[in-house]
Amino acid sequence: MLATLATPVVLDNGFVLLAVVSLILGLVYRAYSPTGFSDDLSLIREAPGKKHFSIWTRISFYFNCASLYRDVYDKFSKRGMPVLVPTLGTRKEIFLPYSSMKWALSQPPSVLGMWEAFNEMFQLGHSLGDEKYMIDTWPHLLARHVLTQELDEYILAVHEELKHAVDTRFGTDTENWATLDLLDTIRMVVNQVGSRFAVGLPLCRDEEYLRLLMSAIDGIVESAGVTGFAPTFLRPLIGSLASSRTRGRLAKLEAKYDPIFKERIRIMQSEKPEASDPTDLLQKMMRYAQKNRPDELETSQMTKRLLMANLGFIYQPNFAMSNMILNIVNSDAEYGTISTLREEAATHLLIFGRGRNSCPGRFLVDFQLKMMVSHLLTNYDIKFPDEYQGQRPPNRWLLEFIFPPRAVKVMVKRRAAV
Repeated sequence: MLATLATPVVLDNGFVLLAVVSLILGLVYRAYSPTGFSDDLSLIREAPGKKHFSIWTRISFYFNCASLYRDVYDKFSKRGMPVLVPTLGTRKEIFLPYSSMKWALSQPPSVLGMWEAFNEMFQLGHSLGDEKYMIDTWPHLLARHVLTQELDEYILAVHEELKHAVDTRFGTDTENWATLDLLDTIRMVVNQVGSRFAVGLPLCRDEEYLRLLMSAIDGIVESAGVTGFAPTFLRPLIGSLASSRTRGRLAKLEAKYDPIFKERIRIMQSEKPEASDPTDLLQKMMRYAQKNRPDELETSQMTKRLLMANLGFIYQPNFAMSNMILNIVNSDAEYGTISTLREEAATHLLIFGRGRNSCPGRFLVDFQLKMMVSHLLTNYDIKFPDEYQGQRPPNRWLLEFIFPPRAVKVMVKRRAAV
């Protein structure tokens, strides 16, 4: 989950300085803070009975996390044992073995829920001004209902938008190859398609809006990353400073939404039946707020609610989709991966499930990813640039996150009529 939500922007720029400051503050802070976990838990790479991680273990998290996680797997997970592992700033996490998965998934949210963990991760009290945008999750519950009970009403519109987004950004030239920045292109395609579900036409095709929305989402994640480096007692100060640009982006986003929100309120106050409402999540959210959260039916709060919904629908698929394309293009020709997938895309759309604490946007993400792969492989030829010599550039580790290669390129050409 963290790997899909973290951004390399804040971690690449000034990462070493943040890591060093974090380590110094952490060493001072740990002397005055309890571990917060059972004394029976082992600490990775520490002697039995140790209560705190050494500076070398924390350094290994920042600069050689792959090796640290290999030790977690080899020495604990494979043996069915939990272990405590250092993470960002002064945080610690319990790594459960696979044998505990059934137990974890069976626990009710009151015992093992995701929203409290997400609240700690995102630190929304600083960037959005109130933790309720993560703790009071009514838009997510509403989205879950829409995406499970009413999904058929949205599929055709989402598919239409995906074709428009892909054809616009990948091009329609059947004669010449175009070289694309894969990550940026996929980000904008996913953003546009997710926005079709969230706010509908014409806003989902407004390039300025799409860039602004993505920068606001990036700001939430960047602020969370910077604030997470700091000990708890410093987070109010660090969080306020780190969120200053995010607040500016939110103000611009509010200005973009304001006339749309007012028009939607006018629709709700008219004599028209709800069946004639615009078919998008925003309208569902506003109807719900009108009946159940009237104090939130104003531009500032609805902007933040919609931003958090978009984070799930738009941000998560970017890295997954980029990696899928890179892996497909890199597949051995002898296995005929692309031709097999093209054949399968013509007749199948596989569905896979999740646990009870899964993100409600997974249903939309499932359809997005599969429809995108299907449309791309059916209508485009894709290859690596010549300078890659037919080899996929390796992913990169940054803390515990694994990202697609930075600025990775692909070459695309529209296939002749098929």
